[in-house]
Amino acid sequence: MQFERQGQKFGPLEATWHADDGQLAVEPLSLTLGELKLSGALEWQASGEASLSRAQVKATGGNVGSAFQALDQQVPVTSESADADMQLSWPGAPWQFALPLSTGRVQATLENGRLRQIHSSGAKLVGLFNLDNVLRRLQLDFSDVTSGGTAFNSIEGSATLYNGRLQTEGPIVVDGTATRFTLSGSVDLNRQTLDQRLGITVPVSQNLPLVAVMAGAPQVGIGLFVVDQLFGRWLDRATQIYYRIEGPWSSPNINLESAQ
Repeated sequence: MQFERQGQKFGPLEATWHADDGQLAVEPLSLTLGELKLSGALEWQASGEASLSRAQVKATGGNVGSAFQALDQQVPVTSESADADMQLSWPGAPWQFALPLSTGRVQATLENGRLRQIHSSGAKLVGLFNLDNVLRRLQLDFSDVTSGGTAFNSIEGSATLYNGRLQTEGPIVVDGTATRFTLSGSVDLNRQTLDQRLGITVPVSQNLPLVAVMAGAPQVGIGLFVVDQLFGRWLDRATQIYYRIEGPWSSPNINLESAQ
């Protein structure tokens, strides 16, 4: 079955449902959204004048950006493959879904894609905030290699959602084409604010003091990494530089925290 919402066509949609006193269950449920195939179950329970909806969804497929395109949204991230598991519950009927009121967990893995600089507040939640924009503000600009955004080999991580706060479970790991990033912390969906810690793995040579990297030139370390890959293993070590990212997700404050 195909269906349409606000002029956008979706599908095919396949669903089997059954109902009894105070409960509606839809299982199995499957939907094609761009290159992604979503499958799972939906349950709606009523108790007096209150009701609660629960959903379990598994998403697999190719380019996750195609799902945003199907929803007529800006594309914050693209991928060759995507795999995600989500469990969410929210007060009210299924069509009353609101992310800030929901509780649940999401785990996702993306392979071979790009993070893109965008301005859509909703899409910024992918990766917990606009990571591509932050990396560019730190002068980690890969536009000379990938004009469509910051390229990555993989992104993997999980987060919980409770009382409008999205909290990472351990670090989200971004394996970049030239370096590695880790991200941990929370996003307040109601206030639209961030409290994040970004770690960047930077190779350091004996010819490049760590203080030079910490002073605001981590891209120099990445340049050394590329040279090392091309001309031999001459780097002494890799170091982790950590930044604290706080404030509104449209324009957060980014401050150097520490290095190891």
